Amino acid sequence: MNKIVIPEYTDIYKTEDTFPLFQTLVGSRAYGMSKSDSDYDYRAVHVFKPELYITVNKKHKATIEIKQDDIDAVSHELGPFLYLMKHSVHNVYEMIYSPYFKWYGSDELKKEFTALYEKCFNPYLACLSYIGAMAS
Repeated sequence: MNKIVIPEYTDIYKTEDTFPLFQTLVGSRAYGMSKSDSDYDYRAVHVFKPELYITVNKKHKATIEIKQDDIDAVSHELGPFLYLMKHSVHNVYEMIYSPYFKWYGSDELKKEFTALYEKCFNPYLACLSYIGAMAS
């Protein structure tokens, strides 16, 4: 299998208003099942600069989505991501346990984040999330 390198967060999302917490590669490329025409599916979690949380004039999107060439990239703001994590949405599991996981925060924050995920994860809810996604 070819060594896959996750590009820097700013290389994909190109925004000065966010700070990444982590980024992963998911999908067929992450698990060695890709074809020659498979795209790269990147997922990330970010926080905004503090001034964006306290401003009343500038709206910001909680989810950044980029589709260009062979890249499909999605980054969730931390708040909505924690909601998805609390409800054991199956995509979160794939992000957390991807073999290509790049952490940008402190090691202490990573430990807390992982412990929170393990505490929140509910296999029953994850199955319901997956079945719901497949039905739509």
